[in-house]
Amino acid sequence: FTLIELVIVMAIIGLLTKAGLTAYTNSTRQSNNAKRQSDLQLLRNTLELYRANYNKYPDTTVVNMGNVSAANGLNKALVPTYINADRFPKDPQIYRGFIYYYNSDGFTYSVCAYLEPGSGTSLSPCNITVVCNPATSQNCNYGLTQP
Repeated sequence: FTLIELVIVMAIIGLLTKAGLTAYTNSTRQSNNAKRQSDLQLLRNTLELYRANYNKYPDTTVVNMGNVSAANGLNKALVPTYINADRFPKDPQIYRGFIYYYNSDGFTYSVCAYLEPGSGTSLSPCNITVVCNPATSQNCNYGLTQP
């Protein structure tokens, strides 16, 4: 092989690798965002079951659900009667600082998360302003509320 042929082959391999990594990154974002939306919907359903029994939602101040001790009040209200402890939602990238938030006055609630950009997911704004990723100071940009 000549040097030119080797350079061309290496350039082609580099382009294919870049295309593969881009596709992988996008699919990972879509998967994480789908899990976040599913988790918030699971919480919504669980909170509605709680309200059906107690005629109110678990009331708390803003709860960082990435911190077990901070979410303890919500955990005590919902686990194990309404949801198993091992299924209690956590952000798929909690190890990178992404977390969910819950806020309720007993009559309404908000459950919020941060959806990663570039995944083609439509956003439903969160009605509380909280940072869902302290490492990057990104506010929650997706939420479910119940009036």
